[in-house]
Amino acid sequence: MQIKKGNTAISIAKPTDTITVSWSGATNGTSNNISNYKIYWKYGSAPTTSSYDGTHTVSLQTAGTTSG
Repeated sequence: MQIKKGNTAISIAKPTDTITVSWSGATNGTSNNISNYKIYWKYGSAPTTSSYDGTHTVSLQTAGTTSG
């Protein structure tokens, strides 16, 4: 997965930033579409999946796409 702000890859973004999320490397198969992803945030430092202040799940079906 890669996160970009404009054309620059980033790992940390401000709440007011607009970012693009993309991914590749998956193989074709049965029932392996990415249907959602989770964004983790933490105030003052980078979050991890075990240390964060909040999350937001983005549904790609709601966004109108099921591929990256």
